[in-house]
Amino acid sequence: MLTVIEFEKLLSKSESSVLDFKKELYDFQNHQDGTSKFIKDILSFCNTVRNETSYIIFGIKEMGDSSLDLLGISENIDDSILQEKARTKIFPSPGFKYYTLSYKSKLFGILEFPVTKYEVPLSPTTKMKGLEPGKFYFRNGTSNTEASGLESIHIGKWLDSLPNFKVNSEQKIKTSDFIIRLSNEDEKLSKVLPELLAFATENNWVNLVEFCSIQIIGIRSQTDEEYPYRMQKVWGSIYQAEFNSNPYLVLTQNKLQKELNEDKNFFSLKLTFTQSLLELENIIKKFDEDSGFSITIQKRNMKEISKDGPDRPFFIYCLEDDYKSVYSNIRQKAIDYLMLK
Repeated sequence: MLTVIEFEKLLSKSESSVLDFKKELYDFQNHQDGTSKFIKDILSFCNTVRNETSYIIFGIKEMGDSSLDLLGISENIDDSILQEKARTKIFPSPGFKYYTLSYKSKLFGILEFPVTKYEVPLSPTTKMKGLEPGKFYFRNGTSNTEASGLESIHIGKWLDSLPNFKVNSEQKIKTSDFIIRLSNEDEKLSKVLPELLAFATENNWVNLVEFCSIQIIGIRSQTDEEYPYRMQKVWGSIYQAEFNSNPYLVLTQNKLQKELNEDKNFFSLKLTFTQSLLELENIIKKFDEDSGFSITIQKRNMKEISKDGPDRPFFIYCLEDDYKSVYSNIRQKAIDYLMLK
């Protein structure tokens, strides 16, 4: 990722085959045009013969006198969305990352393209506006251009000359190993994710670093939209009921669900499960080991549900299946992140 000093150095340069300034992010609302421009940029920057990392910086307008108007961006997009768009429309899978940088109280988007060795030059897998499957594109000065036969040969020879193919292969192998481990339900996430965090940090995978960190320490503050994979439909009531008092009475999850659904004193609500991985695993372990433990009960305040609600206690009831679903969702989310790499 760029530092502020490195960012300022780029601002002192003119647009070139390794640097492009754009006023705003791609217009993906205009699906065909926005997506095709994005894909063509990815292809062109990855295929350009060079010995340095190249960049597209969003939020900057180049003026007629070559000066720059630092506008910043008002909207942003997640790196995982861009990775998915590129992965499904480009072969081989491109190596790039998107992130933001704050500079002089404004936010700028940055697409970064490290020099990466591919087995063959990148090409689109489907026909799109201005793009043909099997064709190669590269940066010719400040423009994206379709490569001629001779230019394609030059790009291929440049890729062959790069020394880091073994490194990329090792990275892919390790990524596959993590996917296999995550697919094994017998392997605890509290063991896998710290190792995955170190691997993601080493490769500067910002989104995966953030994801792993959150799962390991738990969620400290959130809005419902931030962590949908940790949300479950649970039950609430102003009354405190007791379900775990009789160790000889084993209540099945279906029976508990039916009782809560039929009792008018209970209402359903969506809850974000904020526990750390170890806390989730300990709760699930208690469910598995304790035949008399069938549901968790949390005491909260009505104001946590509604700002206009009364200042009085209420109780949240979470079933074993709720915790196991959240745990499974975290496992799948980690796999999803790695599938994009």
